[in-house]
Amino acid sequence: MYRIIIIFAVLFLGLGSCKSKKDLQDGGKLRKRSATYILDKMDKHFIDAEWVNSKASIKLIQANSTLKASVYLRMRKDSVIWASVRKLGIEVGRLLVTTDSVFLLNKLNKTYEARSFEHLQKIVGLTSSGDKIQDFRNIYNILLGNPIFLSDKKMDVSIKKTNYILEQKDNNLQANYTVTGKKFQLNKMIFLDLISAREASCSYEGYKELENHYLFSYIRKLKLFSRETGHLEAELNFSKVVLNQPTQFKFDIPSSYEKID
Repeated sequence: MYRIIIIFAVLFLGLGSCKSKKDLQDGGKLRKRSATYILDKMDKHFIDAEWVNSKASIKLIQANSTLKASVYLRMRKDSVIWASVRKLGIEVGRLLVTTDSVFLLNKLNKTYEARSFEHLQKIVGLTSSGDKIQDFRNIYNILLGNPIFLSDKKMDVSIKKTNYILEQKDNNLQANYTVTGKKFQLNKMIFLDLISAREASCSYEGYKELENHYLFSYIRKLKLFSRETGHLEAELNFSKVVLNQPTQFKFDIPSSYEKID
């Protein structure tokens, strides 16, 4: 379970090879807008940060099991993702992700894993785009709350109450985005693999303005389903988010730890 929560806390969700893309009163009727217009408005909320230092609480629910922990997350753009998971103030695991490798420490069992980035993609259902930097950047953007898109193909637009709904299909993948009609903020992303029946959704709530004037979603509600893992739900509540302040990524593997293949 601890292995799952560490990986899940870092990746949040993932289906397919995706690409990142950088007037109304409440209760009023939305005007018809093109996908290009909506995406351009969304692009103004895109968070572009070189460094990220954050803390969040996570609640993970799978089958009849519930687990709560704290996650400390640090990142550097196109370079490193580092996470530490603590339970009752005690560090139980640590994760380091680079553009080509993944290292996972289990401090309870005194074991570690060293894997390729591609191995991690398979675990969470990500498909490689063939570009390591782009694949890493997709994860980075998911963590920041930026939208990711399946491809540059055309998107369909519909209106549901006070939200715009963007839909996109690319081969066996289908994506659905709910965007607020007033501020053009991302409310929800849903990804569905039509062949494997894997489904992932993430809702974004609790937007607050950071010192850098970016709007950040402090509350994330996630749901995953696959035939292999069944249903998995998680809720993340960020309590600290600092951008563009250089930080360290300490990660040492004790010689006494046993390697898990």
